[in-house]
Amino acid sequence: MSGLIDSILNNYYIPPLVFAIRELTFKNTRVCIDGKQRLTSIYRFMNNEIPYIDKSSGETIEYYFCQNTEESANTQAMHRTNFGGVRKYLSIEAAERFNNYEFVCVEYADVSEDDEFEIFNRVQLGVSITAAEKLRANNSESAKKVNELVNEFSQLEVLLHNKGTAAVFQAITQILLVIKYGKDEFRVHTPSQNHFIASNEPISQEWFGKARFVLERLTTMSRDTECMNVFTRHPIKSTKHLWKRIELLSFSSYLALTNRRRSLHDLAEDCKEMRKFMNERYSGKMYVGIEYYKKAMEWAEEKLKMVEFEASEEEFEAELNELSDEEVDELKYDSDEQLPLIPVKRSRRNMVATAKRGAKVERSGRGARVRR
Repeated sequence: MSGLIDSILNNYYIPPLVFAIRELTFKNTRVCIDGKQRLTSIYRFMNNEIPYIDKSSGETIEYYFCQNTEESANTQAMHRTNFGGVRKYLSIEAAERFNNYEFVCVEYADVSEDDEFEIFNRVQLGVSITAAEKLRANNSESAKKVNELVNEFSQLEVLLHNKGTAAVFQAITQILLVIKYGKDEFRVHTPSQNHFIASNEPISQEWFGKARFVLERLTTMSRDTECMNVFTRHPIKSTKHLWKRIELLSFSSYLALTNRRRSLHDLAEDCKEMRKFMNERYSGKMYVGIEYYKKAMEWAEEKLKMVEFEASEEEFEAELNELSDEEVDELKYDSDEQLPLIPVKRSRRNMVATAKRGAKVERSGRGARVRR
């Protein structure tokens, strides 16, 4: 993306945008055949959603397009909080050069969707179309739902080696499939992707909602510098090491099963732990395959049990801490059975109450009972 913005600012040649003209509801509508990614990048840059990264001075500087009145102090304050600095913007002269750049556009009238795909294929001038680009060329209802998620969570691209919108489309398709099949099946390869996108399979509200939750967690983590390190650093050596697609899909499956109240930094630690678990067993040589996915799901099952246990402990401690000092003094068990005791710190005075792990606190009259 930065290369495109740099080309515009320096008035370099950029290949033409190719459109097909269709008549929809008695109006001519232009459908982009080639150049969607360029247009999307320009649109997002002009909306200050993504920066232009300038390295010409020897250091990396992020420039946004321009500061508008709607952005104001609130956005600046949020950026300082989240990213630790004030946004930099293009100079007035650079912004004018950007605005004055003219694209060459080619338009085709009265062409079918098959012709559009053929035109796109030939425009590549011998460059093979990737599986992700072929997948995104579909116009099915399933593809429209995936594109809805692509538009909302385009930030996912930073976790995919910045391979473009088609790669985001493919990754979201795979995430939908791992959510659908769960931890016991792994149907994410090209045939399964193509079948899902072409089949117009209805995506239920629950299924779509889980995918949105997973993508929201991933993209929010990618905006946090500390959380982002778990995706870009080796979990053992701490060297630069962007995670692999199998790690993305495995962690997405784990996210779909987690409690929604789990904090971002807890999830970041979970991701680091999962990556360490996998790298210790495969020395970084992992691929998108069922063997690696099932091994990651073994970790996920154990982790989910631990997370559930920790949550029940916190809930129990919270209930216990609601008791008054007098109630704690009278705390007793329903039986004389010898039970393991858990110390619970009290803030009101220097004393320790004890209760059975996993027990339920109940008030009764002046006292309280811990029931198993």
